[in-house]
Amino acid sequence: MLPNLNTRESGDKIRRDASLRSTDQLVAALDLAYCLHWAVVDAELHGDELVGLYGMGVRERRHALEWLLNEDDEWDDVPLDT
Repeated sequence: MLPNLNTRESGDKIRRDASLRSTDQLVAALDLAYCLHWAVVDAELHGDELVGLYGMGVRERRHALEWLLNEDDEWDDVPLDT
């Protein structure tokens, strides 16, 4: 899917094939990210381990989606309350 940088392959194909997601798709992804983030925080508070779920990755995905869909907050000011 990604260009082979070892062979100096161009990134033109990935740029050409890329497309924007609809707002509905982004909202659905944010909803899932919120639920997963809540599960991570809840597990941390109760000392549980969530197998197969990388907490920092979940948090950063939610952060990016919240920022993308919220026009009012700067990147460093996005609230991530759960």
